[in-house]
Amino acid sequence: EAAKALPYYTKALELDPKYLPALRSLGASQVRAGDLAAAKVTLEKATSLYPKDALSWLELARASRGEEATKAARKAIAAEPELVEAHKMLGMILMETGDRAGAEAAFVAALREQPDEAEVRSNLGNLLAGQGVLAAAEKQLLAAIRLAPGMKAGRYNFALFLAGQKRFGEAVPHALEVVKMAPRDLEALDLLGNLYMAGRDFRAAAGQYRAARAVNPAYGRAQLGLGTALGAMNDFAGARKYLSLAANGVDAGVKAEAAELLGSLPR
Repeated sequence: EAAKALPYYTKALELDPKYLPALRSLGASQVRAGDLAAAKVTLEKATSLYPKDALSWLELARASRGEEATKAARKAIAAEPELVEAHKMLGMILMETGDRAGAEAAFVAALREQPDEAEVRSNLGNLLAGQGVLAAAEKQLLAAIRLAPGMKAGRYNFALFLAGQKRFGEAVPHALEVVKMAPRDLEALDLLGNLYMAGRDFRAAAGQYRAARAVNPAYGRAQLGLGTALGAMNDFAGARKYLSLAANGVDAGVKAEAAELLGSLPR
């Protein structure tokens, strides 16, 4: 849809090259279409002509990376301090670059403007969990789910948090909700399978890994999980089959573990 809109904004700019709504909308559409280089050119022109237009700075932050993105997000906030999306964007950028204190401050600022922003609460919860502030993290993650029960990322984040605390039984219902929302989401299927494994429900775990392989037969984590689950059920032939696939597959993250488990199977 974003790509379809591009000719209309281009035509508007032919009539008036300095027309701000068209510049901003063209840049935003280029971002959504994945043409970040063109978006930066467009949005740098917009911010040069209209340096106090917060939305142009926000879109430029989306089109940029690293320090350039941080600078653009801060410019958006300076132009419009109550712009929640700018605080949220700054928080995400800083979290990715490892500036946890800065990210936390940005998320808190966003919530000060809009306390019912579920995505920000979920992101803040993740950040706090990574810092080991577990009670505060759980409070934010739960608040996100209450505000937006159908937000897939919020449910997934909370399930991961609970799994990290070895609260596997509590995590299962949230992972199930994610799988219901996105039945072809490989990471969600893998997480649910892992939770069932932790609860020693090997048959249910195998079902989730099989569902993941139905989406992508080469998905290494599903091959590893299925092989492990079958081995736990004493189906050593099946375990050997799927662990061999994982050990010889393209997913470097599971190859060594699969090879080690394969070597430990009874002959």
